[in-house]
Amino acid sequence: AIRAVVDRLAVSDARGVAVAQGKSKKNLHDEVPVSLREEFKRLTRERLIKAATELFEKQGFRITTVQQIAMRAGTTHTTFYQHFHSKADLVRSFRDEVNTEIRATMNGLDKAEAPTWGDIRAWVDEYAQMWRRTHVRCEAFWDAMGVAPELAADIIPDGYQITATL
Repeated sequence: AIRAVVDRLAVSDARGVAVAQGKSKKNLHDEVPVSLREEFKRLTRERLIKAATELFEKQGFRITTVQQIAMRAGTTHTTFYQHFHSKADLVRSFRDEVNTEIRATMNGLDKAEAPTWGDIRAWVDEYAQMWRRTHVRCEAFWDAMGVAPELAADIIPDGYQITATL
């Protein structure tokens, strides 16, 4: 992962040098170079989320500690708190990804004007695949809402919006 970061930064640096030398931007990607610091922040955040998801699956939200998440991610609890205010805040970060996936799957059934049994079966299979991808995070939501009422206040309306479209 570090090698990929360094490679991306080398490409970004090469683009900057080319522009500074007055070479045309047409042959360069239009990406804005990302600083090494920002790339490591993103990587650390992703590792914390991945570690939390693995631990939530293994032992549940309530039992998992911030210290365990940080250790699994290869960092410290201080770093955890630089990215998230709490475990509930980390779970909140799952929301958009999970809701997008659920909405896309639920809307899939509406695509067929007169669905056949085959269409319905394909949708059920798609739903089952979506559930396998998201169930750990959904269970973490539910568990977290039991201990963090402010999280429930944020997440429950999303559920109503999703089900209202059915």
